[in-house]
Amino acid sequence: MNKLDFDASKNFIKEIKIKANKNKLKIKIMVKKLSARPNDVSPPGLLKKTYKYIQITHENLSNADISEAYIDFAVEKSWLMQNNENKNNVVLLRYNEKWEELETEYYNFDNTYYYFKAKSNGLSYFAIGTKTPVAIEDEQQDEGTTPVEGDAPDGDETQKKDKPVQTDTLIVQKDDETKKSPLVTLKRIVMLLVIIALGIFIYFKYKKKKEQESLFKNAQFAF
Repeated sequence: MNKLDFDASKNFIKEIKIKANKNKLKIKIMVKKLSARPNDVSPPGLLKKTYKYIQITHENLSNADISEAYIDFAVEKSWLMQNNENKNNVVLLRYNEKWEELETEYYNFDNTYYYFKAKSNGLSYFAIGTKTPVAIEDEQQDEGTTPVEGDAPDGDETQKKDKPVQTDTLIVQKDDETKKSPLVTLKRIVMLLVIIALGIFIYFKYKKKKEQESLFKNAQFAF
């Protein structure tokens, strides 16, 4: 792997490491800090704020010969502070017919700069800047909170307090009915037995009366 060191204070590139598919005895890399975006390059829409544009050219080497390229670059601490940006949002983009976000990692700092490294599969125009952080939403909001039947929605403390009381009352009533049910059943059985006994008594009394009337009629015929 070929390693080339640069002065980060001049062009914000600290180091470039290149792994070539073919053995190259002499590789020449030129780094140029640009004062503005090149006219033939579209704006980097992936960036929230743009820090610097860099052009990296090479001789005796084509992008097809590059297997991997590791670019170490620097961002001034003062720029991040002035723009109210976080170092964790710094990213390096490469232009290859369109802007492509490169895998970027923060790894060090000194009194003036934060240092980052990014992996690329070629060299061309680059843009250093910050991207909009991905918002992490509350999982409960994503999934949605469906109130359980009998529970009050958040914020309605009155319903939250009333519902459990009603539930407890129902449970107590069920317990009372369970305790009273054997006594009620016994009373019903006794009443049923009394009715049956009364019916039997009336039946035999009626039958006895009929028998007496029959005997009385037979006695009259005998006379």
